[in-house]
Amino acid sequence: MEPTMAEMELFMQIDEWIRKEQAFLRCDLSLEEVAVHFCTNRSYVSRAVKSSTGLSFPEYVNRVRIDHAMAMAREDPSIRVTDMARIANYSYTATFSQAFQRYMAVRPKDWLVDIRSEAVSSGRKKRK
Repeated sequence: MEPTMAEMELFMQIDEWIRKEQAFLRCDLSLEEVAVHFCTNRSYVSRAVKSSTGLSFPEYVNRVRIDHAMAMAREDPSIRVTDMARIANYSYTATFSQAFQRYMAVRPKDWLVDIRSEAVSSGRKKRK
């Protein structure tokens, strides 16, 4: 389903707000809150997110949380999976690992090995 111009514009505004305000880190972030913030209704927000990303609203928020954890790991390659889970505001490392693997098709532990290899080959040092 292709997004309409209005849906795409709304999604871009939502995405910018969620990332800029780091609203994705709040456990209580809801479709209702986003709808109120953008003066629209829940079903329109849901449709805008789904048609623009192919993800439901909760899936989209989880994806942004994982993206955030990955960005932090790129900045500090010595980070552990448990640190990534905490940074992404997951209560349980296992839940984070499952979500990470679902979105990235690789275990976070294996992804971190690759990031560390890249850091070593590019000359970035790990913290001790």
